[in-house]
Order: sequence, then C-alpha cells, then structure tokens
Amino acid sequence: MPRSSTRLNWFARAATVVHAPAPFANAIYPTYPDRVEQALINSMVQQLWDRGEANGYVWHMSRDPLPDTPRHTVLLHEAFGDHQVSNIATEIEARLLDARLRLPALDPGRSLDAHPFWGIEPVPSYPWRGNALVVYDIGPLRPPGCVGSACKGTPPAPVDNKPPEVGVDPHPLTALEPAASAQFSAFLALDGAFVDTCGATPCYAQGWTGP
Repeated sequence: MPRSSTRLNWFARAATVVHAPAPFANAIYPTYPDRVEQALINSMVQQLWDRGEANGYVWHMSRDPLPDTPRHTVLLHEAFGDHQVSNIATEIEARLLDARLRLPALDPGRSLDAHPFWGIEPVPSYPWRGNALVVYDIGPLRPPGCVGSACKGTPPAPVDNKPPEVGVDPHPLTALEPAASAQFSAFLALDGAFVDTCGATPCYAQGWTGP
C-alpha cells in the first residue's frame, strides 16, 4: 500500500485455517462440500493471506524497514470481540510495534483476560506521535426484548481456540464511528498524530454508551 506519507493507518488482519471468514465460506463451501477439500483450500488461501497479513511483516513497519521503504507510524484500531480479526493478533502486533494504548480501553470486567492488554503501555500524552492502539466496543449482548440501534452487542471472544459465533460482528461497524473517523483524519494529516476523541470513557460504538 504505497503512500506519499510515511504514516499509515493499519487495521490488523488475521485469518484462520480452522474457521474461514463468513464471506469466504459462503462462496467456497457450497462448491466444495467435502471437509477435506475445504481444509486444503483454506491452507492454500492461508499461504496467500500470510503475504498480506500485517503481523507477517510487522517487524519491518517501524523497527527494520524493508529496502526503499521508510519507517512507518502505525495506528491500530481494534474492534473488541471482532469475529473476523482476532483481538489477540491485533495486540501481538501492538506489542511488536511498541504501540501505546489509549485509556480507558474497556469498561471494568468487559475483558476475560486476567491482565487485559498485558505489556502494552498507555499513551503518555496527546497528541501522540508514536504508534498507538485504540479499542472500540459495541458493548455486551443486550437482554431479550431490547429494541433500537443501541441493542447491538457482542460478548468477549472465546478464550479457547474457537471463533466468535455469538452476537453482532463489530468488524465492519466500529470504523464508521465519527470519533474513529476524527482519529483517522488527525493521524493521516500532514504532521499528523493520534488524538483522543472519546473523552473520559472507553471508545464506544453503534449506540452503546456504557453500562
């Protein structure tokens, strides 16, 4: 993704050979219903995906640039409970980048991790001109009978090797938030930086305003 600026906005991407993303599965699996063929196709696609997967070359983004490539400053946008991009993959990338975390990242008790975002230091001050990680949350599952745009929600991702299959997939939703757009614009501007547009709360999305 060549750009005239050395500043890029990366959305961490991750694929799995165990459970293909829904659009891929919906297109391929009816044609190849045999599970052995599905596993083979997923493995082949994985090799292609790895070449474009950010975690595959994250070391070269800012620490050891590839030939004829400048060092980049990276803004990672994590949709909490993402059904398509593992939050673990995003946070591994953040650690490799030595990205700083925008706080508060989540409401207390929202994460199932013993130490959420372990090893990722907070953003010390704003505007922040280094690598950064910001988390957007559409909130937990709502009670039965909830009506309206604020009724979308998703639980934390499973802690074992299973894909999220409950709740609303926040993957295509959180980047559409005005607060996220404002952050992207400020970050991608000439001499840009990461700014906090969410105030004193976690960065909420899709009508969720907190517990």
